Amino acid sequence: MLTKIKVCWLLIPLLWLSACSQGGELPTRVSTAVVPDQVSATSRPLPATSTPTIPVFTPPPSATPVVPTIESTSVAGPGVNITSPNDGTQLLQGQVVTTGGFVQLGSSDKLSVMLVTPTNHLISEAEVQMNDFNSWQANLNVPHHTSGTAELVAFVIDEEGTVLARDEKPVQLLVNREGNDRYLELFRPVTGEVAVAGYNLFFDGITELPADNLVTISIWNESCQVEVAKQSFRLRGSGYWQGFIVVPRDVTGPVCAVAHFGSPGEDNWRETQVLLEILPAEDPTALDVHIGNPPPDSLLIPGKPLLLYGTAYNAPDKIVTVSILLENGRLLTEGVAEVNDFGYWELELFIPDEIDGLAQIEASIGQRDSDEFAQHETKVNIGTVQ
Repeated sequence: MLTKIKVCWLLIPLLWLSACSQGGELPTRVSTAVVPDQVSATSRPLPATSTPTIPVFTPPPSATPVVPTIESTSVAGPGVNITSPNDGTQLLQGQVVTTGGFVQLGSSDKLSVMLVTPTNHLISEAEVQMNDFNSWQANLNVPHHTSGTAELVAFVIDEEGTVLARDEKPVQLLVNREGNDRYLELFRPVTGEVAVAGYNLFFDGITELPADNLVTISIWNESCQVEVAKQSFRLRGSGYWQGFIVVPRDVTGPVCAVAHFGSPGEDNWRETQVLLEILPAEDPTALDVHIGNPPPDSLLIPGKPLLLYGTAYNAPDKIVTVSILLENGRLLTEGVAEVNDFGYWELELFIPDEIDGLAQIEASIGQRDSDEFAQHETKVNIGTVQ
């Protein structure tokens, strides 16, 4: 049973700044999906070499409300701000979040408060309670069908539906596995990650009861409103999944990376999104390497071959060097992989018998101590399945 989180917000003197944006459009309304009754299904087990760590969400402790003394401040013209929660607050699916702030309304204006995805889907809205000193408060339900980056948005709207003012707070929506028997979770890419135009972008995560066993990954440009690349793939059922998508060569700057299954507004729709930065291929800083498989904390089986693959951006000589080292620093095995035109690389290394314990996989490009050197490490375990 989830614990309702009490959000404490500190009332402050009402100051209106020119930063309050005027105008804009309302997001596209999406019906809140109803989580279906418990359905039994056989989850597809993870491969023997792919056992990713499952993150655990711990709700923050309840806050103690503070009741300050407020002085009324006169305000000219419509305006609104959000004072709580803080930027980047993590909200668990199924949770009720309390949000609030200050507003100045005309006689026929109204205040609307919504939870919106970067791709402009309205996923939750609430009635607003007006308090003294031009303050307001609202309780929003966090739906089960969306996770990742989102925004709390407050709009001042006139009687004709025109947006006169708005304010927003970025938040993070976390997947609630215990309270949701159908979900989609994204491990990679992560918010703030840098990718490169013309190269593969790696996605992976966990899903439960994917609609039609079909997952779609996509990239959205122009403030996350225009889809510029899309790739769909079939799964064998619930469990761990991976996929690649090529970033278009003419796309640079901030974008949204989105994974979803089902259709928006339907009961089987689940979607997650993160914000990324795309560098042009000719940017001198667009030089990096990533390990896609095996995922972090995987269990590697001794005496068997291991397939490793990932992406590399602008690798010198189109070569990636991959090493597996034991916890004491001993080199267990090493190999070299060629990088194709889209940055994909792969090779197979053999894990010797009678090896047990922690290890680290290192993938690198370029010569160490040079400007063209980049490296990525991931921790794994070597041993037999218990």
